[in-house]
Amino acid sequence: MSSPSAVYKVTYTEEFEGFLRLVAIMSSRHTPRRARSLGKLAAIALTLITPLATTASAQSQLSLTEESSQSVFDALSGQERAALEAGQVMVSAARNGDNGQFTARVLIDAPVEQAWEVLTDYDNFEKFLPNIENSELLESEDNRRVFEQMNVISVVPSVLEINSRVVIESTENYPKVVDFRLVDGDLDALQGIWQLDPVTTDDSGTEQVLVTHQVNIDPGNSSPRGLFFSTYRLVLEDSLLAAKAETEKRAKAVAAE
Repeated sequence: MSSPSAVYKVTYTEEFEGFLRLVAIMSSRHTPRRARSLGKLAAIALTLITPLATTASAQSQLSLTEESSQSVFDALSGQERAALEAGQVMVSAARNGDNGQFTARVLIDAPVEQAWEVLTDYDNFEKFLPNIENSELLESEDNRRVFEQMNVISVVPSVLEINSRVVIESTENYPKVVDFRLVDGDLDALQGIWQLDPVTTDDSGTEQVLVTHQVNIDPGNSSPRGLFFSTYRLVLEDSLLAAKAETEKRAKAVAAE
């Protein structure tokens, strides 16, 4: 007979953060990476989304759109381009991520239109993104969207499960940029940008798209920041890999029609 479910409320202290680090290490030996995410991280990574304010950081993000698509890819280091062409997700963080600023990139073997369809498929995120239990589009007007996501993250299977909720407002500028910001949920702040750049990386002229995700995130004081940011980085990588897989699957289905 199964045990009744329970919700635990905790106070974060240095001792508790140490305990969570130990739990993460122990559970990683028995649990796939996608199940090792902590707290409020699931939807945030690919909600994976209109900047909160025109700060210097936001202006830096928006400046991405001023470059040509091919030059964005060519401007990367040879090592980064090779890793992307090998199917990896590249994640970098300002100040080692301790200020919540991350940039992630993935190269997808599909037309830009297909990647756009996946990244804006708000009603179906739970079908292909890790840790998302439900995603629902709440508002849609012109190029503005508001959607809600419910997330369930198993920290230790059958022992510790954490639920979270976020409401996101996105502004779509097809087919290039999706700006996003948090309007409600379990974070102090979240803002960022998705940018899609069609590129050609070989002589065959294969259609590919470089997806760049820049995000500024602040969990507030309710979570241990160091643990939050280190775990968020893993969730971000898993989410982009999932988006890549879903986009390429849909592109193959379209090509087969």
